[in-house]
Amino acid sequence: MASTTCAYCGRLTHMTPFGKQVKVIWSRFGGDRRATIQAPFTCDNCGLLSIASGESTSDPNDYNDNDSRWGWSERTGAWIPKIGVGREYPDVPKHIGAAASEAHERQSIGAHRAAVMLARAVIEATAKDKGITKGTLFDKIEKMHEHGLVSELVRDQAHEVRYLGNGTWRLRGACVR
Repeated sequence: MASTTCAYCGRLTHMTPFGKQVKVIWSRFGGDRRATIQAPFTCDNCGLLSIASGESTSDPNDYNDNDSRWGWSERTGAWIPKIGVGREYPDVPKHIGAAASEAHERQSIGAHRAAVMLARAVIEATAKDKGITKGTLFDKIEKMHEHGLVSELVRDQAHEVRYLGNGTWRLRGACVR
């Protein structure tokens, strides 16, 4: 039984196999023969089409054995299109919470650079919202910590986001601005 959150209607739902179009690419790993599989499914709620991909050691095109054909779906590696999962941030201004939720969504689908850029924007917007508008992002993070607006842990995490966004690496024990 294949279930996922539908990228179109947003519901956690059962996905029904659609037709007999299953793409299989066979390969060998050691002594095992494995199939990389892609197959179409429709959402039981809205009826729109998604593609599942995964691996199997059995032939999904063996139409005489339904379990062989569709049993791989429980080990599905991915669904296309992907759906991001955001978070709610009710205790922050709406524009900051919306950007933070979007960063969380991008992270959940593996769009890491987009998530980092949005997280940097959240840090900048938070500083601005608290009246800290001068200096570099490094200075703003430090000021928020000095004013007791963020803990030491949050300060350190904000600097990690800054490092990633700058495309620089953190040197052990040293800050890279």
